[in-house]
Amino acid sequence: MVNVCASNDNITDELWEEFLSKYDEPTLTKILVGLDDESYMALLVFIAGSTRSSADRSAKLLDSSGGPIFLINILDKIDTWVDNEDHRNFELAYSVFEILIRYNYFPQIYKIASDATAKPSDRQVALMRLLDAYLTTRNVDLSQDGLSLSEFLYNNLFCEYKPLVVQVMAKKIDNVDTQRLGVFILAVLENITSLISLSASAKSFMVKTNAVPEFLDLLRRAANLIARRTLKSGNPDDQSPSYEFPSLKQKLVGILSILVQEDRKVQDQVREWGGLPVILSHCNIDDNNPFIREHAILCIKGLLDNNDENQVFVASLEAREPVSTDALEEAGYETQIIDGKVSLKRKNPR
Repeated sequence: MVNVCASNDNITDELWEEFLSKYDEPTLTKILVGLDDESYMALLVFIAGSTRSSADRSAKLLDSSGGPIFLINILDKIDTWVDNEDHRNFELAYSVFEILIRYNYFPQIYKIASDATAKPSDRQVALMRLLDAYLTTRNVDLSQDGLSLSEFLYNNLFCEYKPLVVQVMAKKIDNVDTQRLGVFILAVLENITSLISLSASAKSFMVKTNAVPEFLDLLRRAANLIARRTLKSGNPDDQSPSYEFPSLKQKLVGILSILVQEDRKVQDQVREWGGLPVILSHCNIDDNNPFIREHAILCIKGLLDNNDENQVFVASLEAREPVSTDALEEAGYETQIIDGKVSLKRKNPR
């Protein structure tokens, strides 16, 4: 069947219609559960081959009665294939979702992956991982879908789940799977990072929608609620909130370090929203947030670049309270005293 479909679009269309509507949900679910790995591989080859060159067949996969059942079942098996090192089936499953994402159907798939009993669902977590693979392992052209993906990730996921993350960090809620929530929100932030790195329209959207204060607010709350950890501090078995959201602060600082580069509006926003001391406070090693110091230094460098107001503000901080001089030097600046006032100047290149 796969070989016939590959050579004849008309036959593929006919088989596709029958394939998506032949069985009711209980029957189709029972059939899928009973498939062995070889049979499932053939199924994945057929779905990927049928949708790859046809936006119409991709749309029908989402709108039919059977298509969502196939996608749900595939998402349920993703982790098993990874655990069993079944690379072939995982790669085929990935190719199915890659095609749908390329056709801008990510929001529809995300809705299909929802589960009334869990928010976010395990399927949605798996889907976020697949999106991460899509953005980081292929030569993606985000000239068209970068903006729509950014809008969805920020408006529908980050803004929706941010209050829940804050409640969990503050230990004001305990009926949440914190590990799943942590994996999910970090995947959201990782995908936002990829998008604003790869797509000018995605980065512009984040600036225009005033996302910077929201990222800063979550970073500030995380800094207050999650203690920095080093090898000399804390018990590694301690089940504090920091273990529920590892790398959260690093991801947020990383996003800000991208947004501030050569953008005066964002540089000023960070200062106006009280973000400079927050960023400076992360110029230290934190075992729960690998490379956060490097991200923070890069962010400070971007914040000070051609911005006299930010330089004056940081210099005033240096005069009033301890500021990481090493971090400023690594960002390319040094302090100086003129007429009794502390100021910053660029270091002379060696």
